[in-house]
Order: sequence, then structure tokens, then C-alpha cells
Amino acid sequence: MKLLPMFGIFVSTLFLFASSVYAAERVRTMKVNGTDVEISAAAERQLAEEKGQENFVSLNFGAGLFAGFDIGGKQRVDSARVVNGIVRVEEKSDAQLGFILEAHRFFGLDSSNKFGIGPYIGVIASNENVFSAASAGVMFGFRPEGTSKSLNIGIGGIVYPSVKVLGEGIEANQPIPQNETEVRTQKITKYGIAIVASFGF
Repeated sequence: MKLLPMFGIFVSTLFLFASSVYAAERVRTMKVNGTDVEISAAAERQLAEEKGQENFVSLNFGAGLFAGFDIGGKQRVDSARVVNGIVRVEEKSDAQLGFILEAHRFFGLDSSNKFGIGPYIGVIASNENVFSAASAGVMFGFRPEGTSKSLNIGIGGIVYPSVKVLGEGIEANQPIPQNETEVRTQKITKYGIAIVASFGF
């Protein structure tokens, strides 16, 4: 994915997140046994806060962006060709950006459950595939008062099950093997580190 469209999605989600929290503060009625009952703003906030504290430390889901960084192994290759008998890599990358859907379970770090830490697991989409990688690790969350929604930051490992690299016996900036005229590639599994920023809902 290109960085600019993803940044736009991220900002839009942040706006919707802030708007939903603000809207929750303005509600002055609630349903009791199917009937709208007027309550004070203070009571409304207290009820929302109690519900938020309870839900924050339950199993929740989130959506956001991730940055992945490869660890060791063969260099991923997007494009390569033979120039005067030498293998030239035209496009390569050790870092990836994308969209992640994740599930997390926080444990409260304070009495009001505004801060939490816990495990997460997520799946990652790309331009080519609905599922291109999986990530798992530790996530930190912050919950604004009066809601169970959260802003989350995670760090963990990431697995790419199908990454294109140069084929066996072919090296970048080296002569292509005899009897071969095109750059041969193969798909392998690669591992890396992921940094995640998501909105819990």
C-alpha cells in the first residue's frame, strides 16, 4: 500500500474515534426496559465509565496500521533483470507498511483501567493478497474516560508466508549462471519485527 492513502485512513479513523467519544458525552437519555429515561450528564458519564472499565479488560478487536522490518535471510526482491550478463535488482525493500486487523486482551495497569497491557494477534492485508502476513506480540492500550474504545501501540513478531527472493544460485550484482538468460525467483517464508498502531473498538 502507498503511505499517503493509509495515512488518510488513519486520520479519518482518528476523527471518527474522537467524534464518537464526544457524541457519547452529549447523550442525555438512556433506555431502561425499552423506555427512554432522562438522566443527568454526570450519571450518564458515570455509567459509561463503569461500562468502559469493564469492557476494556475483555477480549476486543482493533484496526490500524503496521510497519514490518525483515530480520536476516535473503533480501526480498520486487523486480530484477539481467544487464550485460549481470543480475541487477531494480526494486527491493526490507520494510513494509500495511493495514492490520487485530484481537487483543488487556490487563489493567491502574484502578480505573485507563491503561492496559496484554497480548495481541493480527492478520495483515496487502495490495496483492487479502492475507499476506500474521503478527503476534505485546500491546499497550489507553482508554479515554467514558468509553471502552482505545488507542493502542504494539510490538511483536511478524511472519510473511510468501515472499519473492532471488532463486538458488542467483546473486545480485553477480553474473547470471550459465545457460540462464532470465532472473529466476522463488517464494520463501520470512520473519521480522512489527510495530502496530491501532484503534480498539
